[in-house]
Amino acid sequence: METTTKPKFALVTLGCEKNRIDSEGMGQMLRGAGYEPTASTTEASVLIVNTCGFLEAARQEAIDTLNQLAATKRDDQLLIASGCMVELYPERISSGVTVLDGQLSARNWPDIAKLTATLGQQRGLPLTLFPAPPQIELNAALTEQCPTAPASYADPQLTGFARQASGGSAFVKIAEGCDAKCSFCIIPQIRGGHISKPLPQIIAEVKELAAQGVKEIIYISQDSTYYGLDLGIRDGLAGLLEETVQQVPEIEWIRIMYAYPARMTPRLIQTMAALPQVCKYVDMPLQHGSEAVLRRMRRPPNMERVRRVLTSMREAMPDLTLRTTFIVGFPGETNAEFDELLGFINEGWFDHVGVFTYSPEEKSESFNLEGHLHPRVKEKRRNLAMAAQQRISLKRNQALVGRMMRVLIEGEGELEDERGSRIGEKIYVARSYREAPEVDGYIFVQPRKHTPLTVGQMLDVRISRAEEYDLWAKPVVS
Repeated sequence: METTTKPKFALVTLGCEKNRIDSEGMGQMLRGAGYEPTASTTEASVLIVNTCGFLEAARQEAIDTLNQLAATKRDDQLLIASGCMVELYPERISSGVTVLDGQLSARNWPDIAKLTATLGQQRGLPLTLFPAPPQIELNAALTEQCPTAPASYADPQLTGFARQASGGSAFVKIAEGCDAKCSFCIIPQIRGGHISKPLPQIIAEVKELAAQGVKEIIYISQDSTYYGLDLGIRDGLAGLLEETVQQVPEIEWIRIMYAYPARMTPRLIQTMAALPQVCKYVDMPLQHGSEAVLRRMRRPPNMERVRRVLTSMREAMPDLTLRTTFIVGFPGETNAEFDELLGFINEGWFDHVGVFTYSPEEKSESFNLEGHLHPRVKEKRRNLAMAAQQRISLKRNQALVGRMMRVLIEGEGELEDERGSRIGEKIYVARSYREAPEVDGYIFVQPRKHTPLTVGQMLDVRISRAEEYDLWAKPVVS
């Protein structure tokens, strides 16, 4: 009996965690259409690059990646660009990539298999047709609570798909788009306005991931504290946290990214404090510490209100870990305004801080502001801000030495000497509730002899050494 070889796809993902979730969804759509994944670009019938379009450096990386694949692409292969860059700069991709068969915007990622089938039919390639995408079903209780839900959930970006765990931690997107009008940001142009995902769909995803051994769920959207407001639900995020704990008690950690101070309500703060499974960790992108700069950014400018919210959070959760991000060198930023930011950093509110230099994006409102600063000035200010926070981070980390913490093992390797040579001693890479994946530091766990650890395992360790960003620890003997 003759067997038919299934076509294969190779998918390259660029950009943020939200893009990776979209890539996972595209992969599941293609599997459902009869494709198989492969890491080999030579074996693949379809080559896909899920692009990032947020900054110029990311856009250039997308063009370069597409051209690298185009250089070795065969006539019987399809090369497709998808994602955020396609949403805003399709003409640049068309003109900048030597050979390209199709483009798929970020908002229409569920149509990936339909696109490949159409392109394949046009060119006579043996690619499988894709059935109609699954429809989102809303339970009666949610529909009664939110009569606007069916219309709000019509956006294809919220199409459900079977989740596939790839470790002990998983991101779950709880909303798409953003309603904020920050002058430096083009996300609303790329992703559209804020649309909350149905709560039953979120819980179903979490249950699916928990059944595969996931220990940590990271709820992510452009503004997670906005969750439910588009449906008229107040404190929707607090309700989601409560429902998650009740419905999926086997999840040990629930982490929130990202939060905004104006929507950190008393109920949300108290809910986070009361639920042991909710990580006492908040990533709150504030962007600056000067009210004048915040006004030009079209961000909430009331810094005293920010301080009151931060105080309330720390009073309710004494072990709270706070992370934020700042932009330095925004158009018109004076020495005095930068000093205000430095002063705010030195108040010591934050455990982790990311500092970025302003990137002029031609499709953003701030692109046309006067007073753009020289790159050297922006880089100098970034270094000063980072140095200020490093001193604070080191002091906070040093206070953890001797403390017992629960960690999630995420990888393993071998220790190296000062020359970079391996010395044959096993080391494990882990995180505690204090560290989010990829953006914060790590905890390096030195195992005890004859007691190997496994990736995805959670265990108690005792902190033995502290650095500015990372910690070192040893397992606690039970």
